[in-house]
Amino acid sequence: MTRASADDFLKDFLRDATEDLAAFRDKALSDQKAFRDSVLGELSQWLSQPWEPKPMEPPVPVPHNEPPVPPVVMPRDEPAPAPETKPVRDNPVVAPSPQPAPEPPRPVLPPVPVAPSPEYFTFTSYGTTYRVDASPSIRKALPGCTLSSPAKALAESMDRIDGDELDRLVSSFIEEARAHRLSDWAYYKLTEHFAEAFVPANTNARKMLQGLLMLSAGYDVRFGEAPAIGRLYLLVGTRELILNKNYYILDGNKRFYPFEETPDKGFSISADKFGDNRLLTAQPSGKEIFDAKAGAPHEVSVCTHDPHCPGNRCSSPAAHYSLKGNLNRMEFLSECPIFLVPGNENSKWTTYAMTRLSDEYEQQLYPSLRKLLGGMSKLEAANFLMKFVETFEYKLDSEMWGVADRAFFPDETLHYPYRDCEDGAILFTRLVRDLLGLPSALVYYPGHLAAAVAFDSPVNGAYINARGRRYTICDPTYFYADVGMQMPPDKVDASQAILIPLD
Repeated sequence: MTRASADDFLKDFLRDATEDLAAFRDKALSDQKAFRDSVLGELSQWLSQPWEPKPMEPPVPVPHNEPPVPPVVMPRDEPAPAPETKPVRDNPVVAPSPQPAPEPPRPVLPPVPVAPSPEYFTFTSYGTTYRVDASPSIRKALPGCTLSSPAKALAESMDRIDGDELDRLVSSFIEEARAHRLSDWAYYKLTEHFAEAFVPANTNARKMLQGLLMLSAGYDVRFGEAPAIGRLYLLVGTRELILNKNYYILDGNKRFYPFEETPDKGFSISADKFGDNRLLTAQPSGKEIFDAKAGAPHEVSVCTHDPHCPGNRCSSPAAHYSLKGNLNRMEFLSECPIFLVPGNENSKWTTYAMTRLSDEYEQQLYPSLRKLLGGMSKLEAANFLMKFVETFEYKLDSEMWGVADRAFFPDETLHYPYRDCEDGAILFTRLVRDLLGLPSALVYYPGHLAAAVAFDSPVNGAYINARGRRYTICDPTYFYADVGMQMPPDKVDASQAILIPLD
């Protein structure tokens, strides 16, 4: 595939990926009768179609990482040299633009009245309490624990479910998801946690119930059956290539994930798509709402009067923050899958960089930072933000997590006591976009990840020209260095640098 065709493919992918999640949920809420006729009236017929055996595709591993480049510290006893203005490399390689983080759904329709229910069901997902209108009779209509013909049992269960009760469950469920601004992946996990709580001892019932709730929100899901073991499975179609997970190819080139082990033989899938349902995106928004559960404060100080002063040991810092993250959010972020956008092998980092900072951290951090940055030039402000990120102590993922690579979302870098080069670069680009309004990018070198900023006026330093902009190198792991300074050539191979734009 040529670079031009790859870019065109990615543009089409991104355009499709920005479809409004709220529109699907609002549609389900605004026309419950149409939903009932569609799902209950047609689902049994859909499920009665011949189920097809499909080969399981092996998991795609996380791309190999080169040995990490250790942090570099500017010598304290030497004056800092002025950044040398020169291109990082000739004919720079520029990765395709990433998938933008989906905006959280915003209600645009009046709420649909919900009829009184004999029993409301309360459950938790990531430490957050939800209350939905779930009649006990729905539980009785679900299939049994062991089934000789899971597909047939699924269709029969659809005939037993009361339409009004399903309407009320769907309405209350979607309202809860919308009130908590849940992204696609958060909604998927919500359905999973609800099903586990509502029918804890019946795996087949859980899969059917979760599938109904996914279908009702407009997601493209399929069911699978393994008659030899009496099991029903749920497969979720995703826009992205989820790493380290088995999957099935349906509809030509769409990937469907069971997110659990499936039998090697005797496994069939309801292969036809139901209605106009769409693929799920695994990209979190960062704006999902979870009940508060404060973690230990992360103390952060920034010094500006001495370029070699470690901020957290400064006697007179320019700013000090006692940052408290939400442990419920951290649990959610830790369970978000690692994925690639098709056609962009560098996109394993962009999912983290495109995720917004949570409201909790924005409220603790941004008002003070905006005040501090208000009197600075964009260059001075970028240097300040680099110093801010440098105050987070460096440690390799293998030392902190016992794994070779574990990238952080911006919230996680602010929460945990240590970070590595990719975490620092990701957080820095988030701060630059939010607080300075400047386009930014990640810069990949073998074994290292830095950042770059497209300033609105020329600045000195190493740069990459791309897309009509000059992206100047900013490396929060080159400690005490200024904007425009690139690590020495014995540390990073600039001839292999790849620019990964984030806009």
